[in-house]
Amino acid sequence: MRLDKDLGDLFTFLDKRVGAGNYVVALGADHGVAPIPVDMQKTGVDAEVLRLPELQARIEKVLEPMNYRKPVVARIAGNELYFSEGVYERLKEDPQP
Repeated sequence: MRLDKDLGDLFTFLDKRVGAGNYVVALGADHGVAPIPVDMQKTGVDAEVLRLPELQARIEKVLEPMNYRKPVVARIAGNELYFSEGVYERLKEDPQP
């Protein structure tokens, strides 16, 4: 609603300043956002926020019995997880910890 009012004010200003029909307006927008987990939970969806430090700690704990050199996870960046050198190769050889 606020955007509609702001656009209305802009067009009124342009009509007075430049003249109705004497300008072109182009609008763009982003693609929106992903659903918010808290809102999804309210509708009964099993949703949580992914906490990267917690994820990293859980991966380290699960792989502890395999005696990898620590840290097992080198870093997490965005939606990408990077294992420390040699970990991935070893996991491919014996995927069952």
